[in-house]
Amino acid sequence: MNIREIAWHVLTEVEKGKKSHLALADAWEQHPGMEGRDRRFLHRLVQMTWENQMLLDYRLDQVSRTPVRRMKPQIRTLLRMSACQIFYMDSVPASAVCNEAVKLVKKAHMQGLSGFVNGVLRTLAGKSDWPEEPAEIAAGIPGWILEGWRAEYGEERSGKMCESFHHNAPLSVFRNSLKVSEAEMLSSLQAEGVACEPAPFPADAWILSGVEDLAGLEAFRKGWIIVQDISSMLIGVAATPEPSARVLDVCAAPGGKSLQVARKLTAGNMTACDLTEAKIRKIEENLHRTGCRNVQTRVQDARVFVPEWESSMDLVLADLPCSGLGVLGRKPDIRFRITPEDIRSLQQLQREILDNVSRYVRPGGQLIYSTCTVTPEENRENREWILSELPFEPMSFRERMPGCLRGAMEEDGSAIQLLPGVHPCDGFYIAAFRRKQDH
Repeated sequence: MNIREIAWHVLTEVEKGKKSHLALADAWEQHPGMEGRDRRFLHRLVQMTWENQMLLDYRLDQVSRTPVRRMKPQIRTLLRMSACQIFYMDSVPASAVCNEAVKLVKKAHMQGLSGFVNGVLRTLAGKSDWPEEPAEIAAGIPGWILEGWRAEYGEERSGKMCESFHHNAPLSVFRNSLKVSEAEMLSSLQAEGVACEPAPFPADAWILSGVEDLAGLEAFRKGWIIVQDISSMLIGVAATPEPSARVLDVCAAPGGKSLQVARKLTAGNMTACDLTEAKIRKIEENLHRTGCRNVQTRVQDARVFVPEWESSMDLVLADLPCSGLGVLGRKPDIRFRITPEDIRSLQQLQREILDNVSRYVRPGGQLIYSTCTVTPEENRENREWILSELPFEPMSFRERMPGCLRGAMEEDGSAIQLLPGVHPCDGFYIAAFRRKQDH
């Protein structure tokens, strides 16, 4: 199976509803001998096809007698993938793209459509007088999302957000200071051809490049580094548990933020929960790899009350399920699956969870709420809801934040909205609260 055939299969699975990063992971597992160059090409082709789907469909509709939405799913996917190579991969001649597409159609026993595929792609490759696209097509963001961003953040910041999703998101890690020194970590990574540079924030965060097989790196295998975007690392900055604190992470998988906070608990302990056994196994894999001993795991629905936890936690971390619109650079298919109705449903789910888990915080204890999205419904409005409906008051973490981010915080310093393209990280929201002493 050649690399384009694998890409076609991956994209067809994504078209059926599978998440792109999971479909790619399956492809790499099924083809363990794939060379680094092919892995990079596959990842780039799949990601770029999905990132630019709206523009690709728009242009295909102008040269095809059959609208994209009415094409057979496999043919639609093949044409998108081929169009992506024509428009965005200069190293691949258009003639070769057309020929490869026809070969794949015939190999898939769809010979009757080979002429259609060939004609559409050759017309596409030969056309240069494309009309100016509508704003949402040019941005690659559905209109309702783009309108919401413009209303909330303005034209300039919305433009930067859209532009950021067309660039590869960096690979960031934090150093496990309990296991390795900075010098030893850097020496190991550099010996394996990995370039390292300090991240803009926080301390012990690094940006890696030149990584072909993350799981094969000595630093990863030995638990010296933990993969996490620098935005979510800030949860460890916002949270200030005492060394002997009792901490609960209610939606913990894959475990990065649990590990960050657990490092502060020299005499305390943490319980890390999530909804399924599979997610708990992922947390436990990371705990074992990093040598973290003060975290216990438990399968637990965050909506279901656990009586023995009531008013017993010094800190509750609630990094809740969300629309994920802050991480489109890593998961481009989200934009085509999420709907306005989903946003409203997620807001209600978040409030249901918050209403439940807030009961676990002792008087004077901390609650940290976070999401990897940028919608006001899931972020600012939920903060306002917590302050009006639950017995909590704002807790400032301004002084602990990097100076370059303080302008993104609420006036009282108790919440921050990070925006991709505007800030050097994923879109992320963090709000900190303290439970009132008389409740």
